[in-house]
Amino acid sequence: MFMYIVASLLLLAFMKLVYWLTLRKSAQAATIAASGTLAGPAPADILRQLVLFIQYTLILTSVQAAESWPDTISKPTEALAWLWAPASPHTLAPGCLARSGSSAAGVAVVVFYVVLPLVLLALLLLLEVSIRFLQDQAGVNNLAGARLVRLTASHSSFKDQLIAASMVVIFFFLPSIVRSCFGLFACINIDKPAQPPNMPLAVGSFWIHDTDQLCFVGWHRSLAIGLGIPLLLFVCFVPCFILYKTLPNRAMLDNPLWLQHYGFLVQEYKPSCRFWEAVVSAQTILLVAISVFSYTLGPFYQAVLMNVAIAVIWLLLAVVRPLAHKETQRVAFVSMGCLFLTSYSALAFVQMAGDSNGAGLSLTDAEGNAIPSFMGLVVILVNCTFLVWV
Repeated sequence: MFMYIVASLLLLAFMKLVYWLTLRKSAQAATIAASGTLAGPAPADILRQLVLFIQYTLILTSVQAAESWPDTISKPTEALAWLWAPASPHTLAPGCLARSGSSAAGVAVVVFYVVLPLVLLALLLLLEVSIRFLQDQAGVNNLAGARLVRLTASHSSFKDQLIAASMVVIFFFLPSIVRSCFGLFACINIDKPAQPPNMPLAVGSFWIHDTDQLCFVGWHRSLAIGLGIPLLLFVCFVPCFILYKTLPNRAMLDNPLWLQHYGFLVQEYKPSCRFWEAVVSAQTILLVAISVFSYTLGPFYQAVLMNVAIAVIWLLLAVVRPLAHKETQRVAFVSMGCLFLTSYSALAFVQMAGDSNGAGLSLTDAEGNAIPSFMGLVVILVNCTFLVWV
């Protein structure tokens, strides 16, 4: 629990940094050229690509094939997952706090990760209000201090800060919200029907978060309808809202007041691709859907689906090139390349493990341990090199 609190504070600090840098970029709207781009990429743009890389990496770690990863991959990704635990539902199980065998365990996981974004949004706003109060009390009158006040949006209304902060929180927690939503409808089959004298004990479809509960029966049906449908509507609302705010308001994309509210959605992209944040959110929803709903396909086919999805996203990024600056485009492109390598390694390790009959690679025990470990080390070194480069 202590480590989780520390991770929450670190994530809050990171969100505050992205929020502050986004407002700083919005404050520079007057310097935007006629093309709608700045002279160079803003730090907020690079950090957003870093956040996407972390989110997609953790989605990859949630597939069944990741269980076949050697320690050279699994240990670093496990550390990353715990560091990102507040926005990664498959890392922490709040249901462990419930009574053993209680149906509240699965419900606790969903409710916890639905409420947490609201809590961090409140903390982020509280932090902004506190900074404004301290600055007002200190009576900052020098030029540098006045500039800092502008960058922290102390002259903005609470509504302005709420809109801007909500954009950042949704960006950080969209994978978590989507996973919580889809998890309400995810079911698995445990036993197949059998003829006597075989007596299967668990025939039917069971909720993935509580395998003692039949899917869409009793309280699970009420939970799926009462909480799942509103969450599903919200998940669909996010990309639609981005399109609604960017496509009809193309003439407003350089308006400083409009950018103060919605600049987080558009400032990273070319004028012709200012809607691209909707595509990014749709990509995130797709990857989480594959992670959740393809569970019954088994590790190999689930890994294949994930690998194909990552490849399509990578190809789309290379063809459209939606980002405004070549440096940011390069970071995004290399990021997807690293993710494709990681996704493909999951597929390769499932193959290397062989099947239940002992088929697969004809290796000694030493070779069977050394080769996956070496390949895993290469994958981790490539990803770490990317992080250092960013």
